[in-house]
Amino acid sequence: MSGEHAQPPPAPDALDAVLADAWQQLAHGAASAKHGFHLPTLATVTPGGKPASRIVVLRAVDAVVRGVVAHTDLRSPKVEHLQHQGFASWVFYDAPRRIQVRLAGQTEVLSQGAVADERWQQSNDSSRRCYLAPAAPGTPTDYPSPNLPAHVRDRVPTADETEPGRANFAVIRTVAATIDVLYLHHTGHRRAGFQWDADGSPRLGSWVEV
Repeated sequence: MSGEHAQPPPAPDALDAVLADAWQQLAHGAASAKHGFHLPTLATVTPGGKPASRIVVLRAVDAVVRGVVAHTDLRSPKVEHLQHQGFASWVFYDAPRRIQVRLAGQTEVLSQGAVADERWQQSNDSSRRCYLAPAAPGTPTDYPSPNLPAHVRDRVPTADETEPGRANFAVIRTVAATIDVLYLHHTGHRRAGFQWDADGSPRLGSWVEV
C-alpha cells in the first residue's frame, strides 16, 4: 500500500489518551522538521481588531506548563499584535496521521532574560542570520530583497557574526487555555476539547461533535 493511501493509526478511545497523544505529537513537531506540526499557523489580532495569520516554526513544547514556543523578529508586526492583545491561536496539522490540533491561550513576547538568552544560544547560525535583517519584517520595498546584509547573503555566518542579531530576536510563548484535537478518518472523525481555568486548573475534557 502506498504512503498516499495508507490509513492513519486509530484514534485513542479515552480523553486522557487523546490529550497525551496531542502533546506527544507536538513534541515530535518541535523536534523534527519532517513532522507536519513543525510548521503551524499562528494567528493574532491586529490593533484594529482584524485577524492576522502566518506560518511559524514550532521551536519548543513543554506539556507540563502547556507551553508552545516560536521565535520571531522583535520588529515584526505580530509582536505589535501580541503586545496589544496578548492572546494567540495556533493550528497544527499532520497529514500522515490526519490529526489537527488547535491550541489557544495567553501569549507573551520575551526578548530579554533567561528564556530568550537560552533560545538564542540553542539556535544555529543559519537561523540566527535572519535576525541580521537591516529592515523590519513587512517593510515595503521597490524590488525583491533577501533583507540580509551583503556579506552574509551567500553563506552561513559565524556565531560571532550573528551576535548583532540578538537585539532583534524574541521568543513567542503561548500557554494553552484550550486545546481541540481532531482525528480525520474515512470511517468517521473523532474530536475532543480540553480547557484550563486562568489559574491553570484543568476542566474535564469532553468529546465534541465534528
